[in-house]
Amino acid sequence: MKPFFPATREAIDQMTALFDFAWPTAAALWNLRWQVHGFITEVPDATSEDLKKRFVFGSGIEGTDLKRTIQKSSWEQQKTIFASFILTNAFAVYEQWADDILISLGRPLGSGKNFNFMMKLLD
Repeated sequence: MKPFFPATREAIDQMTALFDFAWPTAAALWNLRWQVHGFITEVPDATSEDLKKRFVFGSGIEGTDLKRTIQKSSWEQQKTIFASFILTNAFAVYEQWADDILISLGRPLGSGKNFNFMMKLLD
């Protein structure tokens, strides 16, 4: 069923894009953790520079310290950070959706901030 408001379709598309990016990225991080851990196990005296040359070279990413990242942060901690990224972005999508819905109903720009309050009044 097609949503009535175009803003709803746009919000759905944005959330789909968010998760289409987040899940494979989280899986890639898990895989990178596994590879870096294995490399460090086989080459215990590997430096951060060795890891950067092995896993980051050519990516254009600067300022990463894979050794510190893998040894100091657990997978659970990194999943929590990922969850906060997703939640922050989901709130941004929601806030934009709320503004767009209220604008389409004739409310002024920025009315979305009051949307939660208005929903409580309707209860």
